[in-house]
Amino acid sequence: MQPTSALALIPFLVLIVLAQARPDAEENVDSGPPCLGCEVDQDSNKSLYKNMAEESILKYLRDNNFDKYHKIIKITKATQQVVAGYMYRIDFDAYPTNCDLESDEDTSTCEVMDTSKYLKCHSEIWDRAWLDQKQIKVTCEDKRREKRQITGGVKEQDPKNPVYADLATESLALYAKDKGLSGSHEVVEVTKATTQVVAGYLTHVYFNALIGSSNPVTCHSVVLEQAWLNVKNITVTCDLIEEKQNNPGGDQEKDKYDPIY
Repeated sequence: MQPTSALALIPFLVLIVLAQARPDAEENVDSGPPCLGCEVDQDSNKSLYKNMAEESILKYLRDNNFDKYHKIIKITKATQQVVAGYMYRIDFDAYPTNCDLESDEDTSTCEVMDTSKYLKCHSEIWDRAWLDQKQIKVTCEDKRREKRQITGGVKEQDPKNPVYADLATESLALYAKDKGLSGSHEVVEVTKATTQVVAGYLTHVYFNALIGSSNPVTCHSVVLEQAWLNVKNITVTCDLIEEKQNNPGGDQEKDKYDPIY
């Protein structure tokens, strides 16, 4: 055999060695020997892929400054490929929970807050065990309920959902800042919430709050979110509750932004 012919065989020999290098290679492949260079579908229910998906979502949440831990509800696809190591590709859905991302809580006890808002993710894990290297590249798309809602339709939401409490708190902080109000401010109760699809996601939140811990107000916040533009616009108005009381039998002023009108 000529020296040049022998050298040409080296890359193929390396791939064969890598395919046999991992002690769990036989477990990870569904059946038969690894197909060199081929992307092979795998059983997405295996713990290997669940662990990789968990590692991927944690990386994505931290890299993108998320506050809440997201639980993986479903792995929709998993593949494996031999490419100077192992390349794994995993598709999965992750939902926001009531647990803080960096808390020490047992994530198995975290409860999903809203199944209509979730992350649809794709992760690529390149594992080169002999170099002790694992590279993870993960992308996620924000999926929201407008995908299943008729454009323009107003939908009543549960005001007790923590999502709307968070929006009310954010709106109240913005109102206090715009008005130059000092002291502590607190949302007491979210009384009503509606959503609407209008070139984005429009949310109306009605809530009662305390300004300076002693002045009760009733507020209305309009939140327009356009995720593809990374835009969130909040408009909020608040009135002292005693100023909205009317004489019996007198005309009552209504909120023109209430979807009922």
